[in-house]
Amino acid sequence: MSSRPSQLAISTSSVQRLLKEESTYRAELTSQESRLRNLEQETSDDDGNREWSVRQEKQAIAETKAVFAPLREKVLAAASNLEELLVS
Repeated sequence: MSSRPSQLAISTSSVQRLLKEESTYRAELTSQESRLRNLEQETSDDDGNREWSVRQEKQAIAETKAVFAPLREKVLAAASNLEELLVS
């Protein structure tokens, strides 16, 4: 009797992991956009870093958004692989 997970279990876990990863990135994007809105609404610049912070937050948002297309391709590929296993 083998204790190794089946190919079906591995494929299912892969899809679940990728969907959880996508959800985490979406939550991070929401948080980053909220921080950016707060930075842009600030009227005081006591430490002189507001402009730099805004640029950094915009860059972080762009980097997070860049993750979604490749991640979506991975999700679709993993889901397709799972479907093939279910059909066979």
